[in-house]
Amino acid sequence: MRSKRITARLLMAALLLALPLASLPGGRGVEATAQSRRHGIINGDDQRDLDPMSRKLPPDLRAMIDFNRGDNRTESVIVQASDPSSRAHIDATVRLGGSVKHEFTSIDAVLVEMPLSRVEELVWEDDVAYVTPDRRVTSALDAASKLVGSDKLLRPAPSSYGFTYPGADGRGVGIAIIDSGISPGNKDFRDAEQKDSRIIEFKDFVADERNAYDDYGHGSAVAGIAAGNGWGSQQRDNRGVEWYPGNYGDFVGIAPAANIIAIKAIDSDGAGRLSSVIRALDYCIANKSRFNIRVINLSAGAPVLQSFRTDPLCQAAERCVASGIVVVCSAGNYGHNDVVTGYDASGNPVYQTVYGGIVSPGNDPKVITVGATKDPNQSILTWPDQTTPPALDTAPDPLRRTDVQVASYSSRGPTLVDGVVKPDLVAPGTKIISTASRSHATLIDELLPNSTVPRTSNNAIPKMYCQLTGTSFAAPAVTGTVALMLQANPSLTPKMVKAILRVTAQQLPSLSTKPAVERLLTEGAGLANTYSAVRLAQNVRADANTLVAGQRLLKPGVSLSGLSQDLKLNLVDQYGNFIEYAVFNSGFLLSDGFLLSDGFLLSDGFLLSDGFLLSDGFLLSDGFLLANGSVWPSGFLLTNSYAETYCLKRLGNQLVTAQQPVTTAVRADSFYADGLRGSTGGVDGRLVFSAGSAAIWASAVVDPASMSSDPATGNIGLLASNDNAPIIGLRFISTTSSYYPKRQQ
Repeated sequence: MRSKRITARLLMAALLLALPLASLPGGRGVEATAQSRRHGIINGDDQRDLDPMSRKLPPDLRAMIDFNRGDNRTESVIVQASDPSSRAHIDATVRLGGSVKHEFTSIDAVLVEMPLSRVEELVWEDDVAYVTPDRRVTSALDAASKLVGSDKLLRPAPSSYGFTYPGADGRGVGIAIIDSGISPGNKDFRDAEQKDSRIIEFKDFVADERNAYDDYGHGSAVAGIAAGNGWGSQQRDNRGVEWYPGNYGDFVGIAPAANIIAIKAIDSDGAGRLSSVIRALDYCIANKSRFNIRVINLSAGAPVLQSFRTDPLCQAAERCVASGIVVVCSAGNYGHNDVVTGYDASGNPVYQTVYGGIVSPGNDPKVITVGATKDPNQSILTWPDQTTPPALDTAPDPLRRTDVQVASYSSRGPTLVDGVVKPDLVAPGTKIISTASRSHATLIDELLPNSTVPRTSNNAIPKMYCQLTGTSFAAPAVTGTVALMLQANPSLTPKMVKAILRVTAQQLPSLSTKPAVERLLTEGAGLANTYSAVRLAQNVRADANTLVAGQRLLKPGVSLSGLSQDLKLNLVDQYGNFIEYAVFNSGFLLSDGFLLSDGFLLSDGFLLSDGFLLSDGFLLSDGFLLANGSVWPSGFLLTNSYAETYCLKRLGNQLVTAQQPVTTAVRADSFYADGLRGSTGGVDGRLVFSAGSAAIWASAVVDPASMSSDPATGNIGLLASNDNAPIIGLRFISTTSSYYPKRQQ
């Protein structure tokens, strides 16, 4: 703060020297006073007069004012009152040339149109608490998009290497949503100009209808998180009232310009058959080129009742991956049961943790399986009934990734039968606001009628958004991220995409004190970081899919150390003040023959940089070499194979692993990407299957027969609530059960 004040005083001195004499105090009366106030030099007390500008104007409005000095431009701004009982802020606005367009009822503020040149004077009024630009086009799925950083990717940005990163919005990429259908009546699924629908194809494997529809309401919400454009939340009526305001922004999906392929495999009751889902997956493969289907979202699943090797749904998903399509699945909502083990600081019940609840096809090693998080400090929209608009928080709590926790309902690994380590990563999934089915839908009209967000303006199109909870709504956040990555670099393979997502994910501080196996089976690689994943994809060679093991994957002249600033996701509060930046997982990986370095993962055997790999000498069963803070738990062995002693060398105070010796010793190409031996197809994992780990998960493995057979919901109470909803009826199995996770050699 001291350095900022010194800089401010130096700036004021420079401005003083540059001003004509008529602009100085006493030069020209009121006009001189106004100009002096703008430059903070009244009576020499510059700091006192500078404060209102910094306290009452956000950075974007200050920049707008500076950029348009000398112009007569007017702007819509929201003026908040210091005293709710006073109208002095309105009087001041009118006195300075502003016209009131609307008086808000939910907040103590007015929407006004006024000259930008007079806004600086307005902030000197004691009755004015804050002035905010009426931002018509924002880029956030309320809180979710801000937490993963997709809102920062929509606009071009400079690179550390002198070029400009193009904006990423998913344009041209086809996202297949296999679910209960999508409601075409929701205008968030149209293009930005509202001319054409982005639902470019609809296929119905339930009733064989030709026209798109969603009679359950689940698929529309899933699609909105991945690819809704938030149009309805950006509209205002003729009085300036927002149709659907949010605490943190508009309800824009992760990839708001992507094309949507709606495939209905779930019926109006939220149920479906494996055959329908498999037909949908086959349809994606057959029409991949026709619609440029690069990623599939499957927020539906069934209890794991057989190995992924024989499960036809898993095998169909693997075929999609083999064809070049990324498959993203929800982990499931079976992370706890209804047994209360205690109470948290707020008095909410804490339920017994359940393991093995990953649903099919999320148990397959080759798909990307996503668990859900919650943010207990987030300001959540609430409303008592469908006739009362949500109460907005005028000062919502800042969003910090370090506040995020894995939701207790989110399914944990290891997977039943095979014992595969899952989930792969986690994403926001609790109290997510997304697009609603505009036609009658069982989920939001009958089962959860109060989940629909009430409109704030009576002129708004009703029933545009709903609020739901579950891993079903975490998966599409990753799906949208994948679409952005593939728009940025179409040459990425599914393995590369998965690798980038996992290494850019952030391990959550809330699990830092937990045993390594608990962290691994709860969060996987950690919280998804869309911003860093896309930036890294933008720096990968455009011919990545043609490279062979050992070739450099990054663009010529680009290094990971040179990208350190470009990959950093900064979070700010509502005033633009820096809060924190997303922590990158450090360490290195050796996976499927991939040699990765400088703490960053990329893919199929390609070197990201030259030289050495940081290591503490441990090897995961999927071929990952670990260092402290790496993408998997630090310093623990999850395989039967050690990195040989001769692979390790001392470099300063770091232990490093030479590339060629470790490749020879470990034979990394004998491993799949997710913990399976290539030679036997068995699962390795001394940590997961050790006696020590048994104290954590082995006695709390879920009985799949007690899990709901409803693939789209699993628990209606959970969909409407959060961690406080008990998941009723879950039972455990013993080690003799055929479903019990097995360590297969």
